[in-house]
Amino acid sequence: YKSIKFMRKKLLIISVITIFLAASLSFAIYYLNAYYLPQKVKFEITKTLSDKLNSIVKLEDIRFNLLKGIVIHNLEILNKKDSSPILKIGNASASLLILPSFKQKKIIIPTINIKDISLNIIRYQDNKFNILDLIPKQENTNKSPQFLPILIYRINIANSNITFLDKTIQPNLKQTLNISNLKVQPTPFDIDFGLQATLINDKQTSALELSGKYQFSSKELKITSRLK
Repeated sequence: YKSIKFMRKKLLIISVITIFLAASLSFAIYYLNAYYLPQKVKFEITKTLSDKLNSIVKLEDIRFNLLKGIVIHNLEILNKKDSSPILKIGNASASLLILPSFKQKKIIIPTINIKDISLNIIRYQDNKFNILDLIPKQENTNKSPQFLPILIYRINIANSNITFLDKTIQPNLKQTLNISNLKVQPTPFDIDFGLQATLINDKQTSALELSGKYQFSSKELKITSRLK
């Protein structure tokens, strides 16, 4: 009888702890999605990118998902001169792990998943490109900012397109690269990548398959491609 009573007491304690942890987790996720991410973080992202890229930046939504991690919807970067779209990311997600170590903390991102990217590159008649504005400004400061090291193990990009419009020639040349799947696997020593895409212009449509590796030590790039 005493053992049964002890087991019941133990189960009760475990149940109370489980309920407390579940309630705490639910409250934390609610706080993140109701206030911290859509208000504070969203504002900081748009403001920082706008200042750094000298462009108009819009972000529809940012949320936390237990399975996907941080999820953003409809991030847009527009040309500040005429509000023309330069880059749009329909959906992106990444899970973050901040791990302590003996020397310093590290941010580990196991996988970044990005879908529905639309990048518009324009070469104007004066030979300038619209994406030049996306080069971050150089800040004159004696102190270098301290950032935590970030380790990314895999990047997946799907259902995306890159459009190039050349206005220096008549008629204007337009080419589009429709990306079905792009996988990038960076390591401290090299970067492996593979691409499946379709190249479209005014005259023809071609299927493109590409794989390769870039080695940091030798600065050597190896690419195998097939166009059909």
